[in-house]
Amino acid sequence: SGAFLIGRARAAGADAFITGDVKYHDFFLAERDLLLADVGHYGSEQYTIQLIQRWLGEKFPTFAVLSTETVTDPIHYS
Repeated sequence: SGAFLIGRARAAGADAFITGDVKYHDFFLAERDLLLADVGHYGSEQYTIQLIQRWLGEKFPTFAVLSTETVTDPIHYS
């Protein structure tokens, strides 16, 4: 969770703060002047896989960099 950065976001004048896995009491740190979006652990990390894969491929061009297609998010939205 990036909840420890909520105070810094407010101090910097941010309108919104996006993070994952915020605990119940951390929601109160945002108060009314900051939109706090808790997109979940999986939701906040799924888009970095391709970025990291590309970065590793550039840094280590002789290595095969593979990523899984398996979804392990225990939360299912209907």
